[in-house]
Amino acid sequence: MRSPIASLSYVLWNIKVTGKCALMADMAIGLDEYGDEGSAFAQTRDALYILSVMNQYSMKRRMPAREGEKLLRIALLSRALQVQPTDSASQSLVQRRKLLARSLRERRRKGVVPVFVSLSWFLFALSLSIADAFGQIGDNQTAHDLALGLLLAWLPVFVIATIVDRNPVGADPVRRKLNEFVEDVREALLDPGTRRAFLDHYGRQEVDLEWTNLLQIDDFYQGGFFARFAGQGRIRWHYGVAHSITAGMETAYVAAHGRGWLRADWEAENSLLWAPVNDQGLIWFDFRMIWQMVSSIIVVGGTVLGAFILSFFTPTAGLGCRSGGYLIFFVLALGNFLIEMMIWWSIPKAINARQWIKRQRASISIPRVSTNVEQLLNRADSNKWVWIKINTRRGVRWWKKATLRDRIEVTVLRFCEVANSIWLAYLVCAQTFGADQSCDCFSSNWGPGDVS
Repeated sequence: MRSPIASLSYVLWNIKVTGKCALMADMAIGLDEYGDEGSAFAQTRDALYILSVMNQYSMKRRMPAREGEKLLRIALLSRALQVQPTDSASQSLVQRRKLLARSLRERRRKGVVPVFVSLSWFLFALSLSIADAFGQIGDNQTAHDLALGLLLAWLPVFVIATIVDRNPVGADPVRRKLNEFVEDVREALLDPGTRRAFLDHYGRQEVDLEWTNLLQIDDFYQGGFFARFAGQGRIRWHYGVAHSITAGMETAYVAAHGRGWLRADWEAENSLLWAPVNDQGLIWFDFRMIWQMVSSIIVVGGTVLGAFILSFFTPTAGLGCRSGGYLIFFVLALGNFLIEMMIWWSIPKAINARQWIKRQRASISIPRVSTNVEQLLNRADSNKWVWIKINTRRGVRWWKKATLRDRIEVTVLRFCEVANSIWLAYLVCAQTFGADQSCDCFSSNWGPGDVS
């Protein structure tokens, strides 16, 4: 289990971006207007819904970020591009988006509202338990059990958030549909006739599609644009593709026109399609995510603080095994979170570790060690330890190709997260099986003095 603060931050960020897609679709028409089934509003609503689902998947690691954003903009916003027809789909890109959005809506997870109602009952029962624990004078065990419950009270919040963040019921079938959709658009842009008709429709020149030269490199797109499901905080440093696109739409056109920005639909489409792309493309660290980070710290820190206060002031009052253990858990979780965010902000995603080490003029002893290990394996007797040799070679090759982020994740973050998880498991088991029922824990002697 990773740091709960970091995982909750990713989940809240995904929810926030999904909400922005919904808000942007709602702002497309006036308050008293209703879009028909085939209207520009319905088409934009389908496009933004598809974008919100795309946001829950990670791109391939070698995908060009700026070109990837431009490709997705055309796939989601263009009404002029004609794609290759299939037996089950038409040539119209608008119709393809309509069918894809309908399929995604049929596959989305339902029943979220009843789960929220259940959470409200949980919070109500928790408040009654707190009042009852303070009412049972002399029964310290009840207070300590309640403190343990408070320590883990962030878990229901995380579960509810992950349920909201998990939009598709089946992640892999949805990923395949999204990849097929993007691949059809890529092939259409590479076709000379379709490409020329697309440019003539918008009055553009060939230079406006020079970036599509990278679309011809199959190494980038082989296996699909999206690699795997990344919602629910499953993948570290997952940013998603939606925020960059919606932020670009907002800057280029939506912010200046406000509600009803889609009234001049042709002008809006032309402005959004050809708007400049951020230098980092789909991969960048946005400081607007700090609000989600702060919210995660408040949720986890607030529950741990409640457990700490309850254990600290339960006789014998003071800093002891339980209250000190809760404090250690939060410090470890917060430390893991800060390290992870610092790496995300300071180290680019695709930078090679050797390049970064040379750039920083640091030691290159680690690559030398991996080379020496590989040489020792080559000289070893081939009839011995075959399985160990094969897996060690794989590890050495991975280490040489790994980015600096990957190496720090394996050597630092995972170690810290395992330590944090072990400590949390110890706290739960100690309270459950009575390991804290000792003289040292009863004496609350961790602090500099007694509290009476």
